[in-house]
Amino acid sequence: FDIYRQKHLTYSNVLLIRNVIQVDCMSAKQIYMELVKLKQLPSRAIEFWSNTLPETDEPVKWSYIWLCKLKHVKDNALIQFNFKFMYNILPTAINLYKWKLKDNDLCKYCHQTGNIKHLFFQCKEVQLFWKFVEGSIRNTLCRDFKFVPLYAVYTYQGEIEKTTDINLFINYALYAIYKANIIHDIITLRRITQHFIYLLKSRLTIENNRTCKRDIDIDKWKQMCHKVKEMHSL
Repeated sequence: FDIYRQKHLTYSNVLLIRNVIQVDCMSAKQIYMELVKLKQLPSRAIEFWSNTLPETDEPVKWSYIWLCKLKHVKDNALIQFNFKFMYNILPTAINLYKWKLKDNDLCKYCHQTGNIKHLFFQCKEVQLFWKFVEGSIRNTLCRDFKFVPLYAVYTYQGEIEKTTDINLFINYALYAIYKANIIHDIITLRRITQHFIYLLKSRLTIENNRTCKRDIDIDKWKQMCHKVKEMHSL
């Protein structure tokens, strides 16, 4: 019986932790102190991605990853998406099949197993889109940038002054793939890129209208949006 993943503890759970003391004799502080001593298990997100994508030789800084995925993005819709992405609770084909909302677990575009890794990194049109994203970053932020799927999960940790913009750029690219997938019957490079441009322009508009401190470099993002739109029209 695994009590570590329970959100709420019942009286019987507390007795399992320390069966010598009667529950009605334990104060809230005593119960808390016992819980602190319990072995802390890694989050399901860490377990999932450690098994799905091999980590690099360098130690993974999960505290920094969560900051880049949740706190630093400053966009509620993107925060919600990132949370679902990291915990693998997006409506991928394999999840829909597990939830009994789909007859099979195959990708509707290429008929391979539709897991999260396939949807965001391996589908043919998605691979073309990541090439587009890589080119956009090279033309605006980092000339020697080369995209690998690890950056989408474990974040890019290159030159310090460029990491925030590059990671935010990648987060919006992931979100664009998701938007295209749930809106269109068939996803293409053009459709994903259109969603990507819309998301970038929307963020730029929000930042332009801020009266308080802005979270991105406006001039740099204007340049990025212009370059992405220019590359899309070629």
